[in-house]
Amino acid sequence: MTQSGFQIMTCQSWHLTGWTMNSLHSPFWRLYFNLDAGAWVQQEAGDPIRIEAGAAYLVPSGTHLSSGLERPVRHLFCHFLIDGDAPLLQRTLHRMEMDEATIRRLKNLAVDLLTQPMNDGENCPEIHAIVGAILADHGLLRRGRRLLHPGVGKVMAVLEARNYPAMDNQKMAELAGMSTNALIRAFAAETGSTPQHWLREKRIVMACHRLIHTADTIDQIAEAHGFANRYHFTRVFRAVRGVSPAAWRRECLRSMRAGSPSKEPVQWFDGVTHPARALAEVAI
Repeated sequence: MTQSGFQIMTCQSWHLTGWTMNSLHSPFWRLYFNLDAGAWVQQEAGDPIRIEAGAAYLVPSGTHLSSGLERPVRHLFCHFLIDGDAPLLQRTLHRMEMDEATIRRLKNLAVDLLTQPMNDGENCPEIHAIVGAILADHGLLRRGRRLLHPGVGKVMAVLEARNYPAMDNQKMAELAGMSTNALIRAFAAETGSTPQHWLREKRIVMACHRLIHTADTIDQIAEAHGFANRYHFTRVFRAVRGVSPAAWRRECLRSMRAGSPSKEPVQWFDGVTHPARALAEVAI
C-alpha cells in the first residue's frame, strides 16, 4: 500500500434487489458505481441523494449513510484503505468527475464482475488502475502531497504484508533501522499517532472487514489478527469502535441486507468459496 498509496480490500459487482443501510458507518473508504438508476443514499438530516447510472461516488471512511432502492440495480462496490494520514474530505457522498474512457472501463469491469465474481481486488490490475487514477486526480493520495518517511514506510509495508501482526516498538525500530524514540517521532509526524495506536487501528479495520464479509467466528477472527483470544480482541475492538465485535457485526448485517448477486458460489477475500445462500448474511 505504501507504493500505491492505497490498499483495495474487496471489489465486487452485484445484482441488488434490496439495499437497506441504516446510518451505517464503515472504517473503509468505499467507491460505488451503478449500471442502473434506482438507488439512493441519505445522511441523517439530509435529503435522499440519487445514485445516477454510470457515475462514480466516493464515500470517506466513517461516513454515516442510510440507503435504499426504488428498483433492482447492478451495483459495483470497492472497499479500500488510504495510506498514511487520511486526506481531508467531508464525510458525505462525493460524485467523482471522470472522463469517458474511465467511465467505459468501470462499466466493463462492473459487467465482468457480475458473471465472474472476484474474491480480492488485489488480483485485478484494472480496478487498481481505476481507483488509483480517481484518487490521484482528486488529490487524495499521498503521492504529490509529500513522501513517506523511508523508515516508517518500510515498517508499514512489512506489517501490511504480514496482515498487521502484533509487534512492539523495538521490533519496528529494528525493521526501520532507527532508534525506538526516533521511530515514535517519525510515526507521529507521518500519522499523528504512535506506532502502537496506528497498528491497533489497522488490525481492527481488517477485523471489521472480516466480520462483515465472512462467516468466521469471533474466535477465528481474533486468532487470524493476532489477538491473544476473543476476550482480548473484544476489549481492543470495544475501545476503538465503541461496541463489541459481535454487536458491530449484528448491526452491520441488520442494516445492510442485500439481494444475492448470483446463484453460483462466490469467493470472498479470504479465498474461501461460500455458497450463494450465505450471501444474504453478509454486508456491502
